[in-house]
Amino acid sequence: MTLTQSRLPTPPYWPQCSWDGTLSIYSSTVTVTRSVDCHGCANVRVTEAPVVHCPAKIISTRVRVETPSTTYWTVCSVTPAL
Repeated sequence: MTLTQSRLPTPPYWPQCSWDGTLSIYSSTVTVTRSVDCHGCANVRVTEAPVVHCPAKIISTRVRVETPSTTYWTVCSVTPAL
């Protein structure tokens, strides 16, 4: 699958990376992995066109995060052959 980015009407014309220089520091992190059956997809690849390159990210501020949050990423597992 290819995600095609739309050209913007004014410069810089393509989406840019944004970075405010803040490093978030967490007291702890937990990773839980659970696969999702995608019903037959053995190989899934997502690409963006055009490729957008980011400048060097320089940390200028550090913030300790007190409130926990949850982030989800969906990952397809290989469907077993019958």
